[in-house]
Amino acid sequence: MGTVNRNATQGELMQITIKGRHWKVTPDYRAYAERRIEKLQRYFSHLISAQLTVTEEGYRHQAELRIFGNGLDVTGRAQDPDARVALDMVLEKQERALKRRGQMGWVGRTLPPLAEAEGMQIRLLTWSAGLMAAALATGAANEVIETGEVLAFTHKILLAFLAFALILVLLFLHQRTGLRGRHAARWLLVGYLLLLLAYPGVKFVRDVLIG
Repeated sequence: MGTVNRNATQGELMQITIKGRHWKVTPDYRAYAERRIEKLQRYFSHLISAQLTVTEEGYRHQAELRIFGNGLDVTGRAQDPDARVALDMVLEKQERALKRRGQMGWVGRTLPPLAEAEGMQIRLLTWSAGLMAAALATGAANEVIETGEVLAFTHKILLAFLAFALILVLLFLHQRTGLRGRHAARWLLVGYLLLLLAYPGVKFVRDVLIG
């Protein structure tokens, strides 16, 4: 494993780390990888560091390249029997990702990295589950104090419990199976829709359409 510092285009130091797993990184390969990785700065001038890991798996080599910058954290992977070809393939993926980010303008520079955004989403979901549990528990306790009866499962209460259960299932699947991305976002939108129907939706039907 080795680490080198290269001058970024804006005078900053870019740190490049190259290591092998079950595979020895030769000096020629290291020099080739460093030259190729440096060229990524053409597409994003504020790269801080890059971590390349080459793993030998049978007759194949997997190249994993993770690059960091100001508000940037992108990981790419590629496999090929030839370690250099695997590196070229993963660099092509990273170049496309950086080009797309550059085309997004200030939006792409402002938004947090995907991994950070997903972590924020999970933290917000955890807080939401806690707040909903507290709201449902206090609502049930208040109902018992005022009427002496447990919550009646009206449309509003039923939809709220379904949304709460959906959030719990999403958190559980994220921990057990790594559920994320579009599939998780779609189910999360379903939960928001249930909450919308439970409170503003029921009130709109009762006060406007019916009453």
